Amino acid sequence: MAKTDHTDSQNGTHSLMAIKSIVNPFSAIYAHLSMHFSYLSANGTGLFRAIRQVMAPNGARLRQTTFPVATGWGGVLLLLVIIVNLFTIVVAENYSMSVPAEFERYLTLPGQTNHFLRPNAIYFDQRFGEVYVTDPGHNRIAIFDKSGSFKFEFAGGEHFSTPAGLAIDNQGRIFVLGTTTHGRQIFAFDFDGMFLQELSVTDKNGRPLHFSSLAVDNNTDFYGLDESSAQIYVFDDMGSVERSFPVFQNNENIENDEQVFGAISVKGDFLYVPMASLGTVYVYDLNGRFVRTIGYNGNNMGELNFPIAVAITGDNLIMVLDKHRFNVVCFDSNGTFKGEFGGKGSSPGWFYHPTSIAANDGNSVFIGQIYMNRVQMCRIPEFISGAAKGATSGEVSLQPNMNEPELDDNHNLTLNEEVPQTEHYQISNEKNSFGMKRNEDYDH
Repeated sequence: MAKTDHTDSQNGTHSLMAIKSIVNPFSAIYAHLSMHFSYLSANGTGLFRAIRQVMAPNGARLRQTTFPVATGWGGVLLLLVIIVNLFTIVVAENYSMSVPAEFERYLTLPGQTNHFLRPNAIYFDQRFGEVYVTDPGHNRIAIFDKSGSFKFEFAGGEHFSTPAGLAIDNQGRIFVLGTTTHGRQIFAFDFDGMFLQELSVTDKNGRPLHFSSLAVDNNTDFYGLDESSAQIYVFDDMGSVERSFPVFQNNENIENDEQVFGAISVKGDFLYVPMASLGTVYVYDLNGRFVRTIGYNGNNMGELNFPIAVAITGDNLIMVLDKHRFNVVCFDSNGTFKGEFGGKGSSPGWFYHPTSIAANDGNSVFIGQIYMNRVQMCRIPEFISGAAKGATSGEVSLQPNMNEPELDDNHNLTLNEEVPQTEHYQISNEKNSFGMKRNEDYDH
């Protein structure tokens, strides 16, 4: 567990200390009254006799005394102590579900002066076990292994000025959502970072589509969120649109232009759309049918204030990154809150307006933030990951806010030694814009 400084939020620690400061003065009174409780229970009301049974079950007798404690005031004090202690237990149990993140390491680049500049998206490729980080400040994509060690990088070059998101298909091709003078476009690169082509995606009227985020499923169908129309467009790896569906299907009174969206993601047979301004996550099946929402708007434990991204583990743990609560709120595959971790701060394991998240195939999560230009690798708390493993999924319901859809456990792809060729692209033997191939050692 990483050390934290006094400026970091302790997720309720100060609240517990305040409660203890209230309880401690009553502890001595509690012990004193316990010595004389038989007198109260014998001469007091039925309430005191009932309390005595709780304190001394199975017929155990408390010490007898003739010290006369006033039934009225003594009873009030004793009842107050019991209530405060019960309240303390409840609060402690609640705060045990909200813990700091367990920091493992920073993702760092080789060189003393080589750092991220405004990292804004993270993607984990299950097939090759690699972590991709977009680095807009240097117009590049940095690639790490699943333990966070640097492997490779390539630049956008003349194709785009800043990367805003990316997705990796099941053949290892890298699709980058890049910013240009004409808006955001999609650019395809091969496994070694060699440019393949630009995808021109248009709607049925020929209007160019500029997506805010991008996702891909196991069948190499791509999903793009067009915020201007609040539509999800599904297209193939050549940019041909196959279908589209609206984000707001049962919320006709919601104004599209007033909503803030997070980054979409696909896992198994479901699409997740964080509705940042609504404090919830919309879930759809891959045909565009609305399934349910996850989480409720609020600032308290287990609630969502500004959900900005979603990551799902192999155990179907749904982790929602909350930018304004500075933490990760976790749900099982039934949509039940299982705990949260993180908090506001600048020390390792703490976050400040985090914007991106991805989970590896182990028990770790990668969280990026623009402030301080950092990407952290943290371990998912055991009580949260263990609860997800023990959860069972309900049947899929296509009605809003019903049972959480059952996620596909067999989502891992079979590893092949070589990247398959397709009729669309040929993997280039040339080196990328950094003059290196992925299987070559990087010159540190």
